[in-house]
Amino acid sequence: MKFEHRSIVGSPMLRVCTWPLMLAIYCASYVNLGAAKSFIEPCATADSCSALVSYRLSSEMKIKDIALLFSVDTITLFGTNNIDLSLPDPENLIIAENETIVIPISCACINGIRRGNSTIYVVKSGDTLSAIASTTFGGLVSYQQVADANQITDPNKITVGQQLVIPFPCACHNALYNNRPAIFLSYLVQPGDSVDQIAANFSLTSANLMDLNNINSSSNLFAGDVVEIPVHACTSSFKRSAADYGLFVASGSYVITAQHCVQCSCSDSLQEVYCTPAPATLSGSCPSSACYGSNLTIGQLNSNPSFESCTVTSCVYDGFKRKSILSSLQVTTQGSCPALPSLLPYRTFPMGVASSPAYAPVNAVPYAPPAIPTTGGASGPTSSVTLTVDASLTPTTFVLLYFAFLLRLS
Repeated sequence: MKFEHRSIVGSPMLRVCTWPLMLAIYCASYVNLGAAKSFIEPCATADSCSALVSYRLSSEMKIKDIALLFSVDTITLFGTNNIDLSLPDPENLIIAENETIVIPISCACINGIRRGNSTIYVVKSGDTLSAIASTTFGGLVSYQQVADANQITDPNKITVGQQLVIPFPCACHNALYNNRPAIFLSYLVQPGDSVDQIAANFSLTSANLMDLNNINSSSNLFAGDVVEIPVHACTSSFKRSAADYGLFVASGSYVITAQHCVQCSCSDSLQEVYCTPAPATLSGSCPSSACYGSNLTIGQLNSNPSFESCTVTSCVYDGFKRKSILSSLQVTTQGSCPALPSLLPYRTFPMGVASSPAYAPVNAVPYAPPAIPTTGGASGPTSSVTLTVDASLTPTTFVLLYFAFLLRLS
């Protein structure tokens, strides 16, 4: 049996080992089981912003239970993930294992860095900080970060009923990216992910992704790392006196406002939110959403084409004030008659079938682990294998994996 040199990649400090059998255990002792990394945005003010966290389910859950886990309103969670609220019994919608749900959080300045402060977890019987961080919240935070955020000096000492702030990594950057409005998404790197793949999934260049996250080499990205992703957002120009003044909506999502009477949406093609009456099943009894002096309701338009131009009359939502929907008619002259804004179709969740990550392009190719390259000849196939060592592997497990590879290559 002939042994070739193989590279073992797992963390920046991982040694390169040779394959001779007598050196297996010796090499395993050099494996650095380092902690995963997450980006850090320094801060010096007490302001906060809206941010997003990408959460992959380790088992199926009802959406209302996900909302409860992350201390989020269920309707807000529906909007963030662009789910149709007119579905029957929407709160009991079951999200399948390995689906990705985007969680809205508040991102605050805590001890000089940005961290989420809106998710409160109540300790249950049998919980440990390690399990809370790695299992309950999918590795988006470490147990050390949870301990630090809650002034826990001994991570082994938590009590049932204790409330813990879960300090997800997050970013604000003045809600701008490349001088355009943006909300920042914390994304947990999955096994098999690469800089190029993540960048393509979120319509970024690899250089931009690396620069934003201070990644000096594409080989320095590992499963379990958390990176920040800028998501295009739509602003609003509501009246300053409105209760929802300053509304900010991420692309591919919507927000329910005006006491559940108005739905404001955003897509990549829009700069400002597009608002329409909320679904009747949600809104119930609402004030009039019609523009005064017309038969148009908010979100509707009327086009009057002429030989050289088109006069467009739009009914625009201006905010919610004192139980009234504020609206106004806007008349513009355009070169051609426009259509209503194009929005992404509602996201669906077929049970047992993973969908594309939220905010990834609709035509993104679902992730599939790369095949191990092989070449075959008359004397049989030989393999060129790269083994990625997860940070949770112990040296003993590594040795067992090594022997498994030897058997495969024999």
